[in-house]
Amino acid sequence: MPLLLSAPLGNSLDLFELLDRYRHHADALIESDNHIERMALCGRLLAGLMMIGGEGGKGVH
Repeated sequence: MPLLLSAPLGNSLDLFELLDRYRHHADALIESDNHIERMALCGRLLAGLMMIGGEGGKGVH
C-alpha cells in the first residue's frame, strides 16, 4: 500500500495510463480496513478525477 500512495501522479501520463493507475487505487480502497489509508486513497482518487477533468485543482463538476 505505501508504494501505491508514494507513486507520483504524473502529468505526463495519458488518459488510459491514469485510468489504470486509479483502478489500482480503487481496488486498494475496497480492500483496505485502515481508516488512514482509505482517506489517503480517496484523496488520490479525487486528485485523479481533477486531472482527468482538466480542472487543475478547481474541483470536480
